[in-house]
Amino acid sequence: MMPVMPNVHRCRRPLEGNKHEPGPLAVKQPAAAIVRASRASDYTAVRRLLDDAQLPTADLASAPGLRCWVLEMHDEVVGVVGLECADRGALVRSLVVARDHRGQGWGSELLVRVEREAGELGIRQLVLLTETAQRFFSAHGYAVIDRGRVPEALQRTAEFRSLCPVSAVCMTKSLETGRD
Repeated sequence: MMPVMPNVHRCRRPLEGNKHEPGPLAVKQPAAAIVRASRASDYTAVRRLLDDAQLPTADLASAPGLRCWVLEMHDEVVGVVGLECADRGALVRSLVVARDHRGQGWGSELLVRVEREAGELGIRQLVLLTETAQRFFSAHGYAVIDRGRVPEALQRTAEFRSLCPVSAVCMTKSLETGRD
């Protein structure tokens, strides 16, 4: 079962001439989409996205503390990001956007959402493992960290222990305000 979260967030981008300018990493979106908490009915679509991107799925239905959010366009799930919480830290898991929707800022939209949700949960540190997206995460304030410096509770997760290869780059971002 996919974890269920109650909040729904509508993603909108400003149109030409609007007073509000997008942030430096934002890209204007051609269509509105919804970033929302995943539901059990999203499992097949989420699994397909993760499989297509060759991302881990072995513990998708069983990882303790795993919460997922999906990007939905025209009633179709086209993106997903997960957050696996442990103590005051959390793993950002499996951020992926369908090929046809990449390069439009949706990955950034999903990441901002999961960071906001983590902050609201009292998470102080986010950690992730990546083989292909180091530049993307660096642009969002994540820094490379030695795996041995990751909190023990996160090191015990299946994602960290066995699902992601040792060759994956480990990155972190502090969510504590006023700290670098």
